[in-house]
Amino acid sequence: MIVFARSRFTVYISVAAALLAGCGGSQPPIGATGAITETFAPAAHAFAGTSSIHPPRYIYVTNLARSDSGAAPSVTVYPAGRSGNVPPSEVITGSQTQLSEPDGIVVNDSGEIYVADSGTDEIVGFQRGAKGNATPNVVIAGSNTLLQAPVGLSLDAKENLYVGNCGSACRTSFAPPSVLEFKAGSNGNVAPIRDITGAQTELADANDPAIGPAGDIYVSNTTTYTIDVFRHDANGNVKPVRVIAGSRTQLDQPDGIAISSRWLYASASRGDYLERFHRKANADAPPAAIIRGDKTRMGNVDGISLDDLGVLYAASPSTSSIVEFAPLAHGNVRPFRKIGGSRTQLNYPLWVFVR
Repeated sequence: MIVFARSRFTVYISVAAALLAGCGGSQPPIGATGAITETFAPAAHAFAGTSSIHPPRYIYVTNLARSDSGAAPSVTVYPAGRSGNVPPSEVITGSQTQLSEPDGIVVNDSGEIYVADSGTDEIVGFQRGAKGNATPNVVIAGSNTLLQAPVGLSLDAKENLYVGNCGSACRTSFAPPSVLEFKAGSNGNVAPIRDITGAQTELADANDPAIGPAGDIYVSNTTTYTIDVFRHDANGNVKPVRVIAGSRTQLDQPDGIAISSRWLYASASRGDYLERFHRKANADAPPAAIIRGDKTRMGNVDGISLDDLGVLYAASPSTSSIVEFAPLAHGNVRPFRKIGGSRTQLNYPLWVFVR
């Protein structure tokens, strides 16, 4: 049962032993399992351009494709709520797509799909409903864009596009890592309207940006095991206002990050687990909870996404699957849904986005 109340809502979920259910109370210790109920407000970045609450409709995935599989890189799309060995509703793949090493993926209010391609140093966009060997209708590329090994993507409330630009951390001939912002509707060899870069930023590889409710910018760094947080108006060679780092954080090559009104989620790609921090965590702060263990069915977990209902989605490349965890799941718990199997056409999925 899901109970809605204007701008806030409470989620109660119960599905026969597979889905965590709850009755409230204080936060359980890390590693524990049990009942949780939580009141959520919609995340500012989860559904760009809208303040209302929407259950997700589709799950979008980028697939790098294993070199020995004979398959080509792709984007696969699934109706939300599906589970098991289910075929995608849409597949974008082929030489005309310009997909080479697809990484981060986001979808705007109009249903346009944007993909960061670190192999071609481009952002490619596809019209709603694109499938097959589709030609992108948007290609952000060229020297003016400053794109060099773009990885993660995020949208703000204006549908401006933020890019985690790996730069010299991925290829030594490139400029230092950066976070770039492009105005909504950008196309071609256009300059970003924001470029956060330089020694003071402490950006090590700028893997994945995410936009908080107040417009502040969170950025994961896999090589330094850190998450940097910048002011909403940060630009240029500026210091972060907060850096989450240290042994107590248990950050272990954080790749994907996602934000709600209260929580910051991060994947640990080397440790095969997911962490949840208080959104305003700082310095060597421990996580509030960790999803970890053999029951989670995750392997080399990479990109993550959070829907308006608080469900957490994670791309698991080594198991070629997408796993979904109930709101505020913690400990060694099974995902309540998992998309995986030959019919899914998932092939080393790197990033996932829901809307």
